[in-house]
Amino acid sequence: MIPTERVAGKKLVVKVSSTAGLKSLDLGLAQRIPLLEEVLKALPPSIPLFVEIKDVEASIPAYELIERYNRLDNTMFISFHPEALEKIRMKSSEAKLGFIIGSLEAAERAPELAMKLKLQAIAPPVQGAKYIGKEKFVEYLKRIKEMGLYTAVWVVNTEEEYKLVKDIVDAIITDNIKYIKKLRR
Repeated sequence: MIPTERVAGKKLVVKVSSTAGLKSLDLGLAQRIPLLEEVLKALPPSIPLFVEIKDVEASIPAYELIERYNRLDNTMFISFHPEALEKIRMKSSEAKLGFIIGSLEAAERAPELAMKLKLQAIAPPVQGAKYIGKEKFVEYLKRIKEMGLYTAVWVVNTEEEYKLVKDIVDAIITDNIKYIKKLRR
């Protein structure tokens, strides 16, 4: 169950909340949570999308919506849930899929899962370096890259984290884009 408290300061569980209830949440600066269809209508088809599937039951409806808008070519479905990715893979051999790693067990399963589901991307947390050590974490990232997978590390918010991964990964996910942009200079 995904609560909204982190992004909106009010705890609603997405799966059991009404659309009206979710749309009433203020994300700051008068921003609201958009529906996926609203995002698809607002963004030009040339803009690549990462659609995170937070609930397994949402995988097929999200896939079908992306398909209806003819956006499969530039959309990657990402999830912490292998089952969600499996459902999409069963629907399409061409869908782009990425696995978000949320635990040591998931990190261990990721290479096998990448082959089984023909993943295009793996997204490990930079905090993994604290649990397995920096050297092992860097080795893990290199192994993912050697498999030909797009690698996006999350959530990189410090200079130390940035320096650890900057030369290895394809993308960095951060909560502090201005700070990371300064480090890139």
